[in-house]
Amino acid sequence: VGQTRFQRGRALVGLGRVDEGRVAATRAIEEYAVEPHNQAKIRAWIDALPAEPRSGLSLRVP
Repeated sequence: VGQTRFQRGRALVGLGRVDEGRVAATRAIEEYAVEPHNQAKIRAWIDALPAEPRSGLSLRVP
């Protein structure tokens, strides 16, 4: 579920809806980061984003 939501956010960024995509991607990261074994996957997701929207996204573990 987290990866699907992140991919939706990434797609929105690709369509030029950067703010909406950033919010969707950030929410997916925050929900998925609860499980420690998912953190490497999340870092890979962030690295897969284009450079501009990636600024401001980070791995924040609740």
